[in-house]
Amino acid sequence: MEYVIGLFGRVRRLLAAHRRHWNNARTARFQSRGEEVIENATRLSVMTVPVRLTMKARAAVLGGGTMGTALANAVASGHRDCVLWSRDAELVRDINGNHRNSRHFPDRPLAHSLRATATLEEAVAGTQLAIIAVRSDAFRGLVRELSVFAPRKLVVFSATKGLEPQTNKRMSELIREETQAREIGAISGPNMTYDIVACRPTGIVAVSQSSSAVVLLSNLIELPTLRVFGSSDILGVELAGALKNVVALAVGLAAGLELGDNFRSLLIAWGLAEIQKLATSMGARSDTFMGLAGIGDLFLTSTSPHSRNHMVGVELGKGARLVDLVDHLEKVNETAEGINTVQACHQLALKQGVNMPLAECVYSVVFQGQEPRRAFEGLLSCAVAAGSLAAR
Repeated sequence: MEYVIGLFGRVRRLLAAHRRHWNNARTARFQSRGEEVIENATRLSVMTVPVRLTMKARAAVLGGGTMGTALANAVASGHRDCVLWSRDAELVRDINGNHRNSRHFPDRPLAHSLRATATLEEAVAGTQLAIIAVRSDAFRGLVRELSVFAPRKLVVFSATKGLEPQTNKRMSELIREETQAREIGAISGPNMTYDIVACRPTGIVAVSQSSSAVVLLSNLIELPTLRVFGSSDILGVELAGALKNVVALAVGLAAGLELGDNFRSLLIAWGLAEIQKLATSMGARSDTFMGLAGIGDLFLTSTSPHSRNHMVGVELGKGARLVDLVDHLEKVNETAEGINTVQACHQLALKQGVNMPLAECVYSVVFQGQEPRRAFEGLLSCAVAAGSLAAR
């Protein structure tokens, strides 16, 4: 009997040592890699890093568009306290009274526990986490307003996949400049909002240099159908989320011109190579572009009929005027971030000295009035680009 008890004790000590080794290895891997790969059903939310989550944890989502509504509904659907902020008083009444966002998801009821407000101070009072989901050209102004009310310990994540017009700065940079938040991050990846609201399986990337911030977000937003994958490469993830929109426009142009599936596939591969090259020249990790935040998001945005950037490209390829497409998006309170990102990508490539023939092709169509078919003909004759793509 003593032998059995002793053997059982040894097994327990070995198992405890194995668990400590595994948890330490996972934490170190999260801190050193661009995007953590979660295998064998292991969960980011059980990582052994400091977590400040309490039973009364509360999240605020700022922005009543499709992304803000989808993320707020995900938080509330997990029986977690969430308030959505919007300047649109009619939308606020619709959510509080009818549990719907009739403008963006007319056929989908929202979680009954989701509340909405048009008062920013009320939205962030007592919250641990704020997720900002507004267009890039309105982002700085909102963050500046937020800084007046936000508690210093508030964790702030951006869900905006774009760059600020004029400055070409990432959204996390604006948060850092305009607030005293110490823990900042971004949400990215292939996340079409209708699928999230419809509870279809989705994986998103949460990126921050603070591992506890990623865990907090994970605990407040995950559902059985919504899984969070962590990253610490905030530069790479944000650039991937913004720059992929340029490629989505290119693929949409090709679809509008009916140039075939082969050419669209070529453009996706070509575009991935270009945006990865630009981002790594700025300090991003190359492996970020091989994960959900890179090829995953790029593929979805370049092929889905629900992608605004892709569909703007399609309509441009069919002969529509850009100004008319932008006006239509404005009327439904939406935006195609790729239009501004084409300009930003052009400027960043010049600054970094990076040759990006595909991005320049899209730039010539969107901002210089080049006929799309002729622009693609010029692209295909670019021997330098073709050679670099074949070498990959």
